[in-house]
Amino acid sequence: MLYARVGRTGYMRNVAYVWSHMLNNLASAIFGFIYIALWQAVAPASSTTDPYTQSTMTAMMVLAQVFAWVTTFLPAGLGIQAGVRSGAIALEMARPVPFFPMVLARESGSLVYQFLYRSIPLALLFACTVGFPRPASAVSLLLTVPSLLLGAYMALTMVYTVGMTALWTTEIRWAHWLYTSLVALLSGGWIPADIMPGWLGKVAPYLPFASQQFYPIRIYLGLDGAWALVIQAAWALVMTVWCYWITRRAFRRVVVQGG
Repeated sequence: MLYARVGRTGYMRNVAYVWSHMLNNLASAIFGFIYIALWQAVAPASSTTDPYTQSTMTAMMVLAQVFAWVTTFLPAGLGIQAGVRSGAIALEMARPVPFFPMVLARESGSLVYQFLYRSIPLALLFACTVGFPRPASAVSLLLTVPSLLLGAYMALTMVYTVGMTALWTTEIRWAHWLYTSLVALLSGGWIPADIMPGWLGKVAPYLPFASQQFYPIRIYLGLDGAWALVIQAAWALVMTVWCYWITRRAFRRVVVQGG
């Protein structure tokens, strides 16, 4: 019940800005249209060997924009750096509730909001313009649900790591920009991870960033099956251990700025 209430606060803090977010959805859609136009220019119209045809890439770009509000677009550092600067982080860590799950619960509420007021409106907008892709099968649709949840969890753990760097550096902009750059390049949302040049194309699908966009999209389109969930679950386990470890280290090193 405690985590549910914390999640509700994360949801409610966004509701006040719903119309601003709706307007921002138009900008997100414009980026989607730009990516679609670019891939329409370079992808083959049809192919028996290349899975990334014009129609497939159009579907991928639509799904990338819709899924990104759940698996990619999170607030920088999850707001942890603000607590470090104000000194509130000391109080938050002293509470008789584990810090990492508490942050996850709060931000999970925000992700529910973003799904309802960002992803769904975008899906409807694309459906009325370029068309929203249908799942490859009922099984693909069912598998997409846990894949999206794992992708969202991966995003939370990695952005949590970015936020926790504030306990050592007090400034996270460098870590945030590094993370966003890696996600844009390696998440597979806007450039399929397996067509990256050279060795990067062989490695990128097995990096944690691919769990955020690459696998949910491919599972939805029927390009991957249940085995992709194994890769996502393995990285989710690794990141869970990592987040608990870095949280314990943070207890030993609390840097308070202005508090």
